[in-house]
Amino acid sequence: MPITKSGWKRMRTSAKSRAINRDIKSRIMTSHKALDKFFATGSLEEYDKGLRGFFSILDNAAKKGIIKKNTADRRKSNAMRKRTKLQKPAAKA
Repeated sequence: MPITKSGWKRMRTSAKSRAINRDIKSRIMTSHKALDKFFATGSLEEYDKGLRGFFSILDNAAKKGIIKKNTADRRKSNAMRKRTKLQKPAAKA
């Protein structure tokens, strides 16, 4: 436990930040799971709607420093690759 007043304050602010960060990371994962569901159903329109929200959440999280910019970019790139697979069905052999 902290001894100084500043230590107590730091403990309180850390708890608030941890709760906010956990909430935003939870939103990222929920949005990602929704995209996976849309990908499984093969609905391009629904996937595009979910993609806009997913990108927005990732960009805000990267801007606030909750996740790194390259992490956000990588996740967006992977989501776009899945969209391309939805758009162009695999050729039948």
